Amino acid sequence: DELRAKPGATDASPEYPEGFWATKAREAQDAGHPLPDHLRVHKPYIDHWTYDSPFAEGEGGARPRMRRVPEVIDCWWDAGSMPFAQWGYPHAPDSEKAFAERFPADFISEAIDQTRGWFYGLLAINTLLFTGDQAPVRRDYPLPYRTCIVLGHMMGEDGLKMSKRTKNYKEPSYVFDTLGADAMRWYFFSAQTPWTSVRFQEAAIRDAQREMLVRLYNVFSFFNIYANIDGFTVHRAGEAAAAGSQAAVTGRRAPAQRSEIDRWILSELHITIREVRAALDRFENYPAAQKLIAFVDALSNWYVRRCRDRFWRSIEGGDSERDQDKWDAYNTLYECLTTLSRLIAPFTPFFAETMYQNLEAVEPPGRQEAEQHSRADSGEACLPNPLSVHMCDYPAPDESLIDETLAEEMDLVRDIASLGLAARAQAKLRVRQPLARVEIILARPEHEQWLSRHASLIAEELNVKEVEFTAHADHYVE
Repeated sequence: DELRAKPGATDASPEYPEGFWATKAREAQDAGHPLPDHLRVHKPYIDHWTYDSPFAEGEGGARPRMRRVPEVIDCWWDAGSMPFAQWGYPHAPDSEKAFAERFPADFISEAIDQTRGWFYGLLAINTLLFTGDQAPVRRDYPLPYRTCIVLGHMMGEDGLKMSKRTKNYKEPSYVFDTLGADAMRWYFFSAQTPWTSVRFQEAAIRDAQREMLVRLYNVFSFFNIYANIDGFTVHRAGEAAAAGSQAAVTGRRAPAQRSEIDRWILSELHITIREVRAALDRFENYPAAQKLIAFVDALSNWYVRRCRDRFWRSIEGGDSERDQDKWDAYNTLYECLTTLSRLIAPFTPFFAETMYQNLEAVEPPGRQEAEQHSRADSGEACLPNPLSVHMCDYPAPDESLIDETLAEEMDLVRDIASLGLAARAQAKLRVRQPLARVEIILARPEHEQWLSRHASLIAEELNVKEVEFTAHADHYVE
């Protein structure tokens, strides 16, 4: 309609005096194959339309005719020109500076079908223009992108291509309302590498949610329940507690003064931070998600479970070492949860925000500056926390808290406990049934010395009265 409204617009010609579209539509109607009206704007029908030029006048007052250029360049040329064309380079003012600062891109991402589309268009066009001695702006490889993330296809529940006709998938809105947006995000991050095609299955999303988010929520809930019961108070840098107050009693000790299991989980936390950051710096979400899963499993199934008696222990009062050990457990778990809220923020932003708002006790933005500095202790001002976890800096590892030796030792202890429980299950001996002895065969006898320090822990995990180590497995092999 817009085209036909232009001055002098017509698709008539000496060959088609009635108009090209009208002639072809009548011929198709006579042949029993009527043309849909929307074809008017497509080739070859659109190419026959002309109209008076608004820019120039011809001889005798007749205006030149405007017509569509018949040659249409492939649309991927436009897509491949995006890195420089978006800045109007080289014609727009300051475009050279904007282009130089942003080229090449840090990363691009699209589905695997763009291998011969956008990915190739970008690579071919920019290599043609910006490499070689004659290039107007010389760029070294890689260009035009440093990192390329190729995504697999999302398939329906039956493994076939998603189809609105067959309805072989659940609507995303259903998943949001039923399981939450974080559950679906976490499934995409953690279920497989991004270049692997995946089925969009509600059951798989539930499994991913249960493996990580539900487990972390249970730890988060455990801390909230017992910290409130015991009146645990968080100490932050720069805050001074009044003498004799509950805050003074539940003070934070340096990690080096805490028990071995506290030092171990803090070491695991900072190893996790180090490895997650390294993976994300490589744009590899899957290894980062797997490391988070492993840490939450260690936090829930080993640290919290092994420390439950410390949390449940009654408060004696005074300067009791048992009370301090209880507060050490609370401080350690608090530090793990608050750091985790920042660490998982790019993956599950809504749950991360819930944890942060609950644990960090965010103060209102209108707090007076005088109050910020009046609570300063040892020269450090206690500033209010950021209003959102998404305004915080991403966690950085504290190498001084990482104990690689302790991490390796505890991993081996956990493996021994896991193998022992598996042996019990295979022999159909319930864990509640005490056994006289467990014999642990060591491939490396040098481990016996330090493992002996953990013999009571292994005995408790496996519900045995005695733990023995040996390097001789001959009498168990037939």
